[in-house]
Amino acid sequence: MRRTGEETLSCGTLTTRSAVQVKNVVYKNIKGTVASEVAIKFDCSKTYPCEGILMKDVNLEREGAGTAIALCNNVKLAEMGAVSPNCP
Repeated sequence: MRRTGEETLSCGTLTTRSAVQVKNVVYKNIKGTVASEVAIKFDCSKTYPCEGILMKDVNLEREGAGTAIALCNNVKLAEMGAVSPNCP
């Protein structure tokens, strides 16, 4: 999988009112490059956090100079294998 432009591997949207909860999602064998600094973004609701998220063998690098980062808010996830960038 090749990711370019302003795309990110993302899940959920932080809003003041949530009606949807993301659960039990697997991201597996994803490799590629991103143009923006943020490669992985989980921006989930405090009321209904993302749960049961598994990241297995995910490697996203920033195209050109700099390092890709992950932004992770209100997410309960597990990592297996090599995962980069990692949620702080």
